[in-house]
This record gives sequence, structure tokens and C-alpha cells, in this order.
Amino acid sequence: MPLSGTRPNEIPDQVMVVSRPFGMVYPYPHPNMKRKPISSYRIGTGFTLVELLVVIVIIAALAAVAFSVGPRMIKRGKAAKSVQNIRQIGSLFGVYAAENSSTLPAQIAIAKQPDGKTVETLWYVSLLSFVYPDVDFVKFSDKNWWSATKPVVRNPLLPDSRFQPWFNGYAMNASLAYNTAPGRNGGSWGDGDGPESAKIRLTKIPDPGMTPLASTTRNWFYGAGDLTALTKSSSVDKALLVDGKVPVLFVDGHVESMAPLEYVSRKLSEMPRK
Repeated sequence: MPLSGTRPNEIPDQVMVVSRPFGMVYPYPHPNMKRKPISSYRIGTGFTLVELLVVIVIIAALAAVAFSVGPRMIKRGKAAKSVQNIRQIGSLFGVYAAENSSTLPAQIAIAKQPDGKTVETLWYVSLLSFVYPDVDFVKFSDKNWWSATKPVVRNPLLPDSRFQPWFNGYAMNASLAYNTAPGRNGGSWGDGDGPESAKIRLTKIPDPGMTPLASTTRNWFYGAGDLTALTKSSSVDKALLVDGKVPVLFVDGHVESMAPLEYVSRKLSEMPRK
């Protein structure tokens, strides 16, 4: 008797075999069934060699672009952050002046520690005291504190290998102190009682819009020679330059990016004039 769904003399692909004694029904290939050769079946849906080569070429091209463009994008990001920081430094100078009878902090000053000992502190410590009033100023000389906090007076363009708490990538214009402050006890520059140790009165700066206040160099103070030195091929701090320029913060708070030679040609190194 033919199986259900077949015609007489037609060999089904499978016959149903009843297993005794359990009565289970399962398919079993008919002995006369013709099987397709194994080679006619496609196992899986893998990629062809050409497809793999195309993918490899695309990945290699993207990697080449990343390696060439990536460092420039990182440098651009750090440069933007450097300018943003120096603008915020200008705001901190303004806050300091408002709280200290229209004076700017001394470029280097003498401060007392909690134990009564005196230490030299740089201008940025006076600014950091406004931002971190609860931090002991001794921490401002701790490199680990700088690494963890990343304050605005830390220039992101200065490599870590060149960074020190007293060489943070931003510097005050030395001419500000030299041309406006007499120094304590008539001292000369660099002897601890020189102009760098005196606060700078804004009333003694006749043209704040033309007088540089700070820029990007590794030292804590700078002159025109420090900026032009950055342009030399042998300079270890030329990373502070962006397209050959440095940001310059002026006393009135505005910031300009300029080449060091432009700084000299505009005679900004002579400002403020005595």
C-alpha cells in the first residue's frame, strides 16, 4: 500500500519506520533514494578572498589616516585648552586685583608656612589660593597634586617630562615688575628684594590693552628672548608653539596669538614703558 501522499510506483524520499516495542515513528532513507553528492552542498556563508582583501585595504587606509591626522588633532585640542587656560588665568588676575587694592601678585614672594618657616612662592600660588582656598599652599609645590588636579595654570602643551610645579608652562611678563615696581629696600632683580618681589599696581600701567601680562614659556617669568628662543630648532620647549605662535594675555584681559618675532616687532617687550 503506498504511503499517504504518494502515487503508485513512486518511490518516496523517506519511508516511515515504526520502531517496536516502543512504537516511535522516525524517518528512514529509502534504499533506492538517490542522494546528492556532498560537493553540491555549500557549507556556511563565509567571505571570499576578494572580499577579505577589500576589508583589509579599507582598514589599512583608515589606520594610516588615524596615525597621520590623530596626533595633529590631539595637538589642536591641547592648543585650544592652552588658550582657554590663559583666559581663565586672566580672570583670576582680575579677581586677585579686586581683592588686593588693584594690585597684581608679585612674581615671586615670601610666604609663611604653618610651622612659621618662610618660603618663596611664585605668582600662580597667589591665584591658586583663590581657586583652592582649603588647600595648604605647600601642596602647590607637589607634583603629584598637579597631576591629580590639573589646575588651569598647568599648560597642557608642556610635556610631562618637562613639567615641574615651578615650571608649569605659563609665565608673567618680567617687564611688568622691572618697569613699575621699585623692589623692596632698593634691591636689584634676582636678589630676593628686587622688583620681582613687589606687587604691581595697575595704576602704574598706562596702557593695559598694549601691555602683556602672561604668555607660554616654561619659566615662571619671561622676556622677549624667552619667546624667541622657542622658535629655535634646538629648543626643547618648542611644543609650546602652535603654528609658530604663542598666546599672549594682556593686562586688560584680552588674548592674542602671535609669533614671537611679532611680539618683538610690536615692541611689546618694552611695555609698560618706564
